[in-house]
Amino acid sequence: MSLAPMITAVIGWFFLQEILSPKSILGIVVSVAGIMIVVAGKRLKLNVPLRGFLYALGGALGQAVGLILSKKGMGDYDAVAATQIRAIFGFVAFALLVTVMRRWKRVFLAAGDKEGMKGITVGAVFGPFVGVALSLFAVQHTETGIASALMALTPIFIIIPSAIMFKEKITARQVIGAVISIAGASIFFL
Repeated sequence: MSLAPMITAVIGWFFLQEILSPKSILGIVVSVAGIMIVVAGKRLKLNVPLRGFLYALGGALGQAVGLILSKKGMGDYDAVAATQIRAIFGFVAFALLVTVMRRWKRVFLAAGDKEGMKGITVGAVFGPFVGVALSLFAVQHTETGIASALMALTPIFIIIPSAIMFKEKITARQVIGAVISIAGASIFFL
């Protein structure tokens, strides 16, 4: 998923004629490099299963294409209304997928877990509602590659909350990667 900003920038160049300055390209590359350092394990595995690699690449491509199509389709339309439209179509698509995969029983079982639903509800407010709305505002006001690079900083932003909430140890690799990512993101503002 760390490749999504670069894929988005290339697709934005082809389909939206978004030309990034060398400074912006450098910012994306440095920021993504930092993110990759943070999310990389203790050892980088070079023998990644092809199936997993293709799913991950498909996810990154889906993120990139979704952002480009959202920007193109939204135009000057209100970003909050566009988020609502995306949510409605997303719900319909998931309902169809759950039906085809015959997983409604699992959905109702999960919906019955009151404690789990509390966390999911709060997560839905911050992710699909606040996060997506702000991402649509971002692509309205800047190039999609830059917006995508800044949105990809999620692994950096969750380091401290994960340490506090889940007692995860913060490693030197995470700190170094975070510093590099923030340095890359700051290049956009120089």
